[in-house]
Amino acid sequence: MATLYDLKEFLRIEQSYTDEDETLENYLLVANNTVYNYLNGATFETVPAEVDFAILMLAAHLYINRNIVSFANAVEMPFSFKFLLDPYKIPVAE
Repeated sequence: MATLYDLKEFLRIEQSYTDEDETLENYLLVANNTVYNYLNGATFETVPAEVDFAILMLAAHLYINRNIVSFANAVEMPFSFKFLLDPYKIPVAE
């Protein structure tokens, strides 16, 4: 599972810089929950690297793009986010 250490490495933030650790932990929690909701509650004995990477991507995206999205300032997640997660997504029965 992606950790604060991993996210700081991903964002190229020095590990010794701790002023935003709580904020980064919150982004990591939100990203983790969002990814597992997207996957429709998939669980893993060992989290695939692609899922961990998608969590880091989303947490970093949320951290870097802190403004509320508007039509004038739309910032969408890269296609690679879905590309990494879709193979692990549980289909919803209709």
